[in-house]
Amino acid sequence: MTLNLPTEWQEVTSDEAHAFEIELARELCSNHILAGVSVKCIARRQGRDDFLFRVHLDESEYAVAHLTWSKENSPDWPWTTLFNDRNDFEDNWRRILD
Repeated sequence: MTLNLPTEWQEVTSDEAHAFEIELARELCSNHILAGVSVKCIARRQGRDDFLFRVHLDESEYAVAHLTWSKENSPDWPWTTLFNDRNDFEDNWRRILD
């Protein structure tokens, strides 16, 4: 099944995905929920630094991370919202809105 991206989100190219995956890894401290987790960047929220990643965690298949473009020391940054599956993201992504 393919992911139905909301209109506020746009797919990223494979080159962009790779760059954003590297940036996420650079930013994470060892205590962050995504530290050491295999991720694949799928999309970016237009006008924001929010990125949708496919992840491999026990109960979550997707994560939205807000990249800070800095190496972080706190597990709270980059802030991250986990989603159980495709439907959870499609139905609930707005919970990350400021």
